[in-house]
Amino acid sequence: MMMDASTIVLQSEESKPYFSDGKRLSVAVITPYRAQCRPLKLALGKLDFREHLPIEVDIVDAFQGRQADVVFFSFVRTAGPATFYAENRRMNVAISRARVCVYLVGSIEYIRRKRLPALTVLWKDR
Repeated sequence: MMMDASTIVLQSEESKPYFSDGKRLSVAVITPYRAQCRPLKLALGKLDFREHLPIEVDIVDAFQGRQADVVFFSFVRTAGPATFYAENRRMNVAISRARVCVYLVGSIEYIRRKRLPALTVLWKDR
């Protein structure tokens, strides 16, 4: 989990140059499952950046209708069924909430194995 949090902070910091007008960057981390929110919040809370870069953490369904400049879609699964990812409406919410950019944080092997086209198209290896 700390890797996810560290990746999120690093990429958020790298996104700041897109906002040269001094606008405060809005960042959200969304995940399919409520059980994933608490560990993400705890991990992000341990990193010293929140006063300069507030990050909202919530589930995909709760984030419907809202947006952020930068959105991280954090994957939970590395095995098991891909039920959530097969639902087009939920996937649309997950990948369309960002005003500037969306980052996928998780297992590319899982996405490839499950043949999740909506995510495979967006994935960029880092």
